[in-house]
Amino acid sequence: MNCMHKEIRERIIREISENLNNKTCVHACWLGESDANNEVDSFSDIDLFLCVDDYKIDEIILNLLIII
Repeated sequence: MNCMHKEIRERIIREISENLNNKTCVHACWLGESDANNEVDSFSDIDLFLCVDDYKIDEIILNLLIII
């Protein structure tokens, strides 16, 4: 993976993490697929899994869309 792609991925993941960290309705957040299997390359997307209170799903998705 080239350096630029790696930096962009890391920045996106960091910003998502910082945004979700203070949300009490988010009970868990993890990366799956290539990140979980340590197989990230320049074609890898970000597979983000969340455990969120049902009544807050729309709000969390909107917040994530604003970030990315």
